[in-house]
Amino acid sequence: MPKILVVEDQLALRDGYVAILKKAGYEVFEAADGMSAVLEAERVHPDVILLDLLMPYMDGLTFMRKYDVRSKHTDVSVVIFSNSSAPDKLQEAMELGAKRYLIKAIVSPKKLLKIVEEELAAKAAPQDSSP
Repeated sequence: MPKILVVEDQLALRDGYVAILKKAGYEVFEAADGMSAVLEAERVHPDVILLDLLMPYMDGLTFMRKYDVRSKHTDVSVVIFSNSSAPDKLQEAMELGAKRYLIKAIVSPKKLLKIVEEELAAKAAPQDSSP
């Protein structure tokens, strides 16, 4: 069963995302900030991480650097799921290994599930190793 880590500091939103993903049959884990997300990610080795950028204690970009998605955890798909639209932060998130960016205020539960399914399918697909 695929594992999804939801990293969101707003409890109501986090609870909603967790409920949607669990109902769809995923094994879902959660963290309220980047610091606890690093610990949880190391513990459960998620397939997909839905990551907010603006959080207390450790923001999403610091999480990306600390968890080292780019070189240490290349098998995880990180989807930035935030209302922040600062171009420099989004650019840095992608450079640190994020696969996508979604504005959470406009993403429906159906779209959220579709994105997670697409990321899992992309992970399962054989990688093209042609030059």
